Amino acid sequence: MERIYLNDWLYNAGIVGFLRINNHLWELKDEKLISKDENLLKIGDNYIEIDREIFDGFTDRFFNYTFSLYGKYYTVLEQLQNLINNLNDNTFKKINQDFNKILRDYPILKRKIEEKIGNFETKNSQELSSVIENTLRIMEEDRTDFVEDFIENEVRTFLNTHYGQKSFLNK
Repeated sequence: MERIYLNDWLYNAGIVGFLRINNHLWELKDEKLISKDENLLKIGDNYIEIDREIFDGFTDRFFNYTFSLYGKYYTVLEQLQNLINNLNDNTFKKINQDFNKILRDYPILKRKIEEKIGNFETKNSQELSSVIENTLRIMEEDRTDFVEDFIENEVRTFLNTHYGQKSFLNK
């Protein structure tokens, strides 16, 4: 077991992040953190003790945690749900434009819709509602693929914006 003591605020922030990523190993009871498995994680008053086995699968937990906080996948799900909620005959044109903008921003989503439902041109609010509902269903069914593709898309966008290149991420 490795013992890590509280220190300055930046060091402590790292400990808090580490604990959040490994939130499956502790719970909060009476405003106190309690370890669920003291063989992997022991929580003291001013320290934590960890076994090196805690790092098994850490990378996946890190990216899943980060993506759940900052990921576009959930944002797009929410946007699509809002489009359906606000869709009526009067808003059809605007919502159709917004839906098509989402598809331009996420080509993987457009490609999946074309594969699953074919042509998705709509003429009225009922047809558009059906297409958006199918899109939500497709995103839920293929969640793992979408999450990975959305992460890759976000990393590419970030690197392109900040460093001007992304070629090493091409498949």
